[in-house]
Amino acid sequence: MCEPPMQSPSPKRRLPVVGNAQEPEPSPMWWPLLGGIVILGVWVPLALVMMGLVRKWIGNATNAQASSALMLLALLLLGAFALSCVLGGALVGRFFERARPSDSTKAGLWAWSFIMLFAALGNAFRPVFVAAVVGVSLLAEALVFARLGGKWGRRKHPST
Repeated sequence: MCEPPMQSPSPKRRLPVVGNAQEPEPSPMWWPLLGGIVILGVWVPLALVMMGLVRKWIGNATNAQASSALMLLALLLLGAFALSCVLGGALVGRFFERARPSDSTKAGLWAWSFIMLFAALGNAFRPVFVAAVVGVSLLAEALVFARLGGKWGRRKHPST
């Protein structure tokens, strides 16, 4: 068979030596920590405003109206937490140079751990079953929405 015509000589390609392969640097822990603080910084003011509005709304309400208002408040708080997790994860994904999807998830985990710590310090774990259900639901929400926010922020990253 005919060989293809020889092209101009190209510079030699050097293959990496297996023993000299440099491992990527581990990501610093402070970016996910900063993302967790941002999640709390967004969620706490939103939660306070929502609780104040619902408190005004149920001021002279009957028991049935008050229970539906509290259910609405719980849904609003979960929605606000989801929004704040997306924003905190997006911050990590957008501005952290070596961000991996797990880094934004760690931001959600940091925020959840801060919330659980503050709830424990405030003696909010009285009905243990309710505390467990709220803790697990907030953990699931934090991990999922912070990761989604990290993916969204990564798409907005200038290098991609």
